[in-house]
Amino acid sequence: MISGEQIKDLGERIGAATGYDREINFDLFNWLYLGRFSGMRGRGHGGGLQYEVREDDRKIIKWSGAGYPMEPPNYTASLDAILGLALAIFPNWTWSVSQNSGEKPEAWLGSPTGNGLLRENNGQGSAPTPALALCAALIDLLDARSLLKSTQPVDE
Repeated sequence: MISGEQIKDLGERIGAATGYDREINFDLFNWLYLGRFSGMRGRGHGGGLQYEVREDDRKIIKWSGAGYPMEPPNYTASLDAILGLALAIFPNWTWSVSQNSGEKPEAWLGSPTGNGLLRENNGQGSAPTPALALCAALIDLLDARSLLKSTQPVDE
C-alpha cells in the first residue's frame, strides 16, 4: 500500500502537472493498483502480465502482455481511467467533476454512507484538466485517511 510520504509526493506532482504525465501514471499504477490489488512486487507475472517493479526508482521497468510492451492506464488524461482506479479503491463512492467558465476543473470523491463532514470521507481537487482534478481528489482523500491512521492511538 502507498505510504504517507508517497501520497505527499504524488499530491505535489499532480498539483504541478498541466496534462498527461507518464511518470505520475506509472506511480499511480505501481503504488495504488499493483501494490493494493495484486500484491505484485519485484519480478513475476500475474493476470497475464509480466512485470518488474524496482523499489529504488519506483518505476515499472517492464510490463508486457501478449508479447508487446504496454503502458499503465492513462490516469492523468482520462477520466475513465482515473475514475476506474478511484472506484476500485473506494467502491460505490460518489464523485463529481465540474468546471465553471474560465476556472480550473474541480473534482470531489466522497463516501456514500459516511458523514460528509468528516475529513476522511471526502477528497477534493482542482487542476488544469478534469482527469488531473480527479487524480488530485483521490490523493487528497488518501492523504486524509493516511493522517487519520497516523493519529490513531496504538493499543499496547
